Amino acid sequence: MKQSFTLLLLALLSFNVYAQPCGIGAEDIEIMTQRLIGYKQSIKEGVHQDRSGAMTYLPVKIHIIRTTEGTLGIGEEFVLESLAALNDDYIDQEIQFYIDEGFNYIDNTATFQNPSSIAGSTLLRNNKVNGRVNIFIPQTASTGGGGLETGVTLGFFSPTNDWIVMKQSEIRNISSTLTHELGHYLGLLHPHSGWDAVQYDPGIHTPTPTFAPGGRATENQARTGSCRNCETAGDLLCDTPPDYNFGFGWNDCNYNLNTLDPCGDVVDPQEINFMGYFLRCEVDSYTFTPNQKEIMDFVVSQRRQSNTIFANLTPSTVETVVGDIVPVVPLDGATTFNSNSVYFQWERVEGATDYIFEYAPRVPGLSSATRVFLTDGQNDILIEQPFNPGQEYLWRVYPYNQSSTGAGFSEIFSFFPGEATSVAQLEEVDSFEIIPNLVSNQNEVLLNINSTNAIDIDIQLVNISGQTISTNRMILVNGQNNFDLSVAGLSNGVYFVKLQSETGIVTKKLLIQGN
Repeated sequence: MKQSFTLLLLALLSFNVYAQPCGIGAEDIEIMTQRLIGYKQSIKEGVHQDRSGAMTYLPVKIHIIRTTEGTLGIGEEFVLESLAALNDDYIDQEIQFYIDEGFNYIDNTATFQNPSSIAGSTLLRNNKVNGRVNIFIPQTASTGGGGLETGVTLGFFSPTNDWIVMKQSEIRNISSTLTHELGHYLGLLHPHSGWDAVQYDPGIHTPTPTFAPGGRATENQARTGSCRNCETAGDLLCDTPPDYNFGFGWNDCNYNLNTLDPCGDVVDPQEINFMGYFLRCEVDSYTFTPNQKEIMDFVVSQRRQSNTIFANLTPSTVETVVGDIVPVVPLDGATTFNSNSVYFQWERVEGATDYIFEYAPRVPGLSSATRVFLTDGQNDILIEQPFNPGQEYLWRVYPYNQSSTGAGFSEIFSFFPGEATSVAQLEEVDSFEIIPNLVSNQNEVLLNINSTNAIDIDIQLVNISGQTISTNRMILVNGQNNFDLSVAGLSNGVYFVKLQSETGIVTKKLLIQGN
């Protein structure tokens, strides 16, 4: 769904949506206009050097704003999916955006509800990270400007603060509002600039005034002759046709009211332009024009030269994440070895450096899931907490890397925790240690057992599925006992070492990584 610079919607009786005055002040619009004039002049003078067809990766810092209690923030998976959609929109511009150093969380209810208040703006300013595209995602995107009595701001770019604020629901709905706002960040105006705060109304604006409500000359349709004014009117670009804010409230992708410009020519807007307000065109049809791309190309270079975007930052990989999540343990529907802890592992996904892992009881389901972020390619995790034996649990995984974020969550897998494994039911054993209990590149571990009596025991090494790997017999003496247990050739994962006699059992966990 196409959205706007600082989109403000008002639902009327028929549920049609109409344009409303922009929440952003005229002063900021004028700043952007003057910058664009400067960009065009620099390009005309040959200051700009083309990026030679090379893909440019721009670092994005995502700030998720939540309540003071750390609740109600946007789900990270929606951010990842929105970034993937954003990159699809910018791929032919040879620009890609990537997440720099994960997510930042701002827990402040007042800012969550009104990021443009004095206190909210101060908090955003304190969290802004230099050299990145800063995107803040609160519940609302109120600008604190304009004079609108009702309406909802969906997103805005602040040229004075150099950040973007996106209403949470726009990220969740994966609209193209973010694409639009990045267009402003990279120097573009609305095609209907001058009419930003007012929608064209034939009953009021016929004949079309020479000057738009914003004070600038109304753009004419002509691209030659005395009526040509595209260099100084509208968005100052001549390959974007004039548009008098026709889009809001228009129910399809074909504006056909034959509105006349001040010279008497029929205005034919480009409904599929990313920077316009037409919302009803096919999602994949929206585009930037060559002149718009030239401006964005220049601004990317200018920002990197001026260090408003650090040119030395690069993603750790630009490989595309490809492949499904294939569980290793527990298998879908399997019963785990015990309920004191559960070890999860899945096959590595090509290109993935990070994973979102989440799990929850089937009731109430994944809406209440515990979420864990895994980095550096880690494709396993041991969750040490009591699970309810026999109760069904769900889990799933989202693979991604800094620049490839659109893989989405895996299918949902289930498991049933087994009965709790005893950890201290052998009275004769006063203490039992595995040294080390995290094994890497070793053939043996040392079992240190302190016994209060002489006793015969079996030492069993058991995998996560409950299968016995090895069994050894040992006679414990009163006092300290040591035993070297072979772990050579074992795959990475969680194992259990069980000491068992006729009188009881004691179990310890052993984690093997990098063997």
